[in-house]
Amino acid sequence: MFENEINITELTISKKYFIILYNNYYEVKLKKKEIMYDKSIKIVFSSKLGDIHLYYNLIHNRWDWQKPIIFKNRFDSILAVGELLFKGMQIDRLPFEYKRIISLVITKIPNKLI
Repeated sequence: MFENEINITELTISKKYFIILYNNYYEVKLKKKEIMYDKSIKIVFSSKLGDIHLYYNLIHNRWDWQKPIIFKNRFDSILAVGELLFKGMQIDRLPFEYKRIISLVITKIPNKLI
């Protein structure tokens, strides 16, 4: 969906990531990855608000529940948030003001907003 979005194979423990999940923006650190009994991967991120537990099904190659959008770079994640805001999606817990994000997206990637 987004050009700098990373997939599950690129996640490494103790690295900082930026996630858009359940219409919220999170700055997280990967705590652990483990394979569960049903051939799914349990991924635990720690954030300021607590741990986030996500599950990836290896058999079907898809996320359970809602698909997170994960970035390594904060700037790329903010551009993605701005693009989603511009398209009408409501996102809570923004990294900074709504107007500032929209103006940044309009100046940096106007071609993606068409």
